[in-house]
Amino acid sequence: MERYGISESSEVVVVEDPGRTDSAPAAAIREEPLPERIEPASERETLRAEVHRLETELERYRAHAERTSKLFLSATNYAEWVRENARRDAELTLRKAKAKARQLEERAAQLERTERALVHSQTELARLQAVTEETRARLSAFLAAGLQALDSAGAGTHGDDPEPTHADLQDTLHRQVASTSEPVQARRADVERPEG
Repeated sequence: MERYGISESSEVVVVEDPGRTDSAPAAAIREEPLPERIEPASERETLRAEVHRLETELERYRAHAERTSKLFLSATNYAEWVRENARRDAELTLRKAKAKARQLEERAAQLERTERALVHSQTELARLQAVTEETRARLSAFLAAGLQALDSAGAGTHGDDPEPTHADLQDTLHRQVASTSEPVQARRADVERPEG
C-alpha cells in the first residue's frame, strides 16, 4: 500500500498512483457504511426535538438577556436622572443657604451698628442729664444768690442811693455766671474729648 500511496478515510478510500503526472486521484472510491452514522427514525425525531428545545431555550435566554439589558439601561438612566436632580437640588440649596447667610450677616452688621448708636445715644443722654442737673443746681444757686443779694440790697436801700445796690447786684450775678459757666464748659470738654 505504501507503493501506491493509499490513504484511508472513514468515508472514502483514495488511491494515488505515484507514476501519474496529473493531480487527479485514482477513481477507486469506496463507500463503507458506518454503523454509528445509521440512525433510526425515532432517534432522529428525538434529536430534532432536542434541537428544537435547545433553540427555544436559547431564544428564551436571548429574550431574558435583552430584557436585562433594557432594565440595566433603564436603571442607569434613572440613576443619572436622580443624580442630576440631586445635583440641581444641592446647588439650589447651596444658593439659598449662601443668600440666607449674607442676609444674616447684613442683619448682624445692622444690629451691631444699631447697638453702637444706642450706646452712643445712652452716653449722650447721660451726659445731657448730668449737664441739665448741673445747670439746674447752678441756676438754683445763682437765683438764690441773686435773691439774697436783692434781699441784702433791699435792706440797705432804705437810704437815698439805689444805684450802688443795682451795681452790687450786677457784680454778684456776673461772678455767679462766671463760676457756673467754667465747670459746665470743663465737663463738656471732658465728655466731648475722644477716648483713646
